[in-house]
Amino acid sequence: MTAHLLSEPAITDSQTIEQSIARDLALLPDVRHILVERADGIVNVVVALDHPSKQVRESVFEKEFALMDEFSETSFDFNLIPAHGRTPEDLASHARLIYSREAA
Repeated sequence: MTAHLLSEPAITDSQTIEQSIARDLALLPDVRHILVERADGIVNVVVALDHPSKQVRESVFEKEFALMDEFSETSFDFNLIPAHGRTPEDLASHARLIYSREAA
C-alpha cells in the first residue's frame, strides 16, 4: 500500500492577487483600508489613505506599478481616496475588504 500526502489546496489567481495587493500596500503606514471588486475582467482596487500627500501617493503608485508588473496578465483599476475616518462599507459598499488598519 502506498501512502499519498495530501497537497495544500490550490490558491486561485484571485486569492494570490488579493493577497499580494494586501501584503504590499499594507507596508505603507498611511494605508487605512484596501477593498477589491472584480468587474468585467478588471480588478478594481480602492485604497483609502489617512494622509494622501504627494509623497504618500507616490509611494502607493510605486507599489501599484510593481503589482501590475507581477500580474501583467491582469487589468487593474486603482483608486486612491482619502479615508476621512470612514468605514470600508462607506467607501465601497460592493467591494470586498482585504485589509484594514485600526485607527491609532
